[in-house]
Amino acid sequence: MNESNETSFLNADLLNSTFKDVEVYLFAFCIFLLSSPYFVWNLVSPLLLVSICSLLSFKNIKLNSPLNNIFFIVFVFFYFYIAYKDKSNLFGIIHLMGICTILLTNEEFLKKVLTSYIFIFSITLVPSILVFLIVYFLRVDLPHSDIEALNLEKWYDYVRYPFLVQPNQIIDQFLPRFCGYYDEPGVVGTIAGVILLSSGFNLRKKINIPIFIAGVLSFSFAFIIMVLVYGFIFIRSKYKIFIAIGILGIVILFSENELLDSYVFSRFQVENGQLTGDNREADEDFKGWYKEFSNTNDYYLGLGGNTSQTFNSGGASYKNMVVDYGIISVSIIGIMLIVFAFSKFRFKKEFFIYLFIAFSVLYQRPFITMYFYMFLIFSPLVFLSKPQEEYQELN
Repeated sequence: MNESNETSFLNADLLNSTFKDVEVYLFAFCIFLLSSPYFVWNLVSPLLLVSICSLLSFKNIKLNSPLNNIFFIVFVFFYFYIAYKDKSNLFGIIHLMGICTILLTNEEFLKKVLTSYIFIFSITLVPSILVFLIVYFLRVDLPHSDIEALNLEKWYDYVRYPFLVQPNQIIDQFLPRFCGYYDEPGVVGTIAGVILLSSGFNLRKKINIPIFIAGVLSFSFAFIIMVLVYGFIFIRSKYKIFIAIGILGIVILFSENELLDSYVFSRFQVENGQLTGDNREADEDFKGWYKEFSNTNDYYLGLGGNTSQTFNSGGASYKNMVVDYGIISVSIIGIMLIVFAFSKFRFKKEFFIYLFIAFSVLYQRPFITMYFYMFLIFSPLVFLSKPQEEYQELN
């Protein structure tokens, strides 16, 4: 009888563990789809994916952390304010409330989700990188077709290859930047930067190698800045020497290279007090308009309704958030992230690494109404607070 009961308990534990693994990979796969790979453009509702993630968060909820609960409540009010400013309907409100559920998710479960997402992101990059190299460097004409852009404000279409999509522009034929499954190389660069910084930039782990290669091939300015800042501030001195020597060698050997000059060297030039690589303001007139806007009362509470796209069409600057939701709301986000990170790390190195990750995402991809980008902001906390053995930082 005892042996029978013990066997039953073991079977129950095994079954429960199997279901938990399914939940983890389902959550991680939904996150991957929410990053908008080309094969789901305008085909899969983000609300459906967010609903699945929210339900899994509630199933793996953790309520024994008072600070997490306070943080959750503040963000619920914050997203209700956003819904009000955007005049969101019921489905829009549900979508926004779904973002808040990340804050209640059990940290161990969320850590497994992030680990699984990194695995999915990395292995799917491998065939994409291979196709990119075959098409643009070996000049092999693989079967392809044209598809419409995800963002209808873009005037060009995309060329769809197996495992790869690229903008159908002349400049991208001569000076290609790796987009992977996404509509912009900056998406690849931002995701790659967040993952590598969260995992201690450990390239000894094979899973991180495709991610690093993808970030390099994207020539993403955000990725370059994230790597350089992390390398010179957070990695120990003996590695800084190798990094400095490597950068110096690249500059000397390839300073005349048209590709590197266009995508790297020229972007570090300063014009009118601003790096030329900082192209988050698509409209040249937006800077002047924003300066005038900052002197109005609307600067504090925002104009709402994606008004920023009227003046910065196609741009993705943190100023867009200020225009839409006001400097008060944006400041609340920043303060809450600082307080939350400080409560976990105090003034340890991880505190500064996390803030660098979070504010890099907000600066480069300030899409606070999108579940995926808020996941990129919140999930690194679980890696940095309790890093897994396979993601320990280089010493």
